[in-house]
Amino acid sequence: MESSFPLLGLAIALFASTNVDDVFVLVGFFADGKFRARDIVIGQYAGITALFGVSVVASLLSLVIPRTYLGLLGIAPILIGAKKLLDLYRHRDKTEETLERHSNAGGYGRIATVALVTMANGGDNIGIYAPSFAIRSRYEMVVIDLVSCL
Repeated sequence: MESSFPLLGLAIALFASTNVDDVFVLVGFFADGKFRARDIVIGQYAGITALFGVSVVASLLSLVIPRTYLGLLGIAPILIGAKKLLDLYRHRDKTEETLERHSNAGGYGRIATVALVTMANGGDNIGIYAPSFAIRSRYEMVVIDLVSCL
């Protein structure tokens, strides 16, 4: 049982470091009267579940890519983020219209909006969880997932 404590500490550190920014996004959703708490919670869990799924699939790359090159995969979230920032700057007027249209789409539209924003904000999750999962056993991956869901 003693060997589980370092794993729990790692899982808590991974969760805290990747989800601190989500708190601010969620505060924004909760402050918006168009979103119900139920839609926000369901959307958040759907987005996080999708991010974990992508991380697990990405971690399977460790089976075909030598470990010495796996660290270079951390560049991908940085490049994706830079491209998104550039796109946001280019289309800054259209962004508000798009968010407003999605938030008026009803219950499923609000859930989808929260899930998509969570996933768009989750590049750091993939960048941290995928390499972590690549070197962990199935048991360790399940423990990390459970800590993140609580």
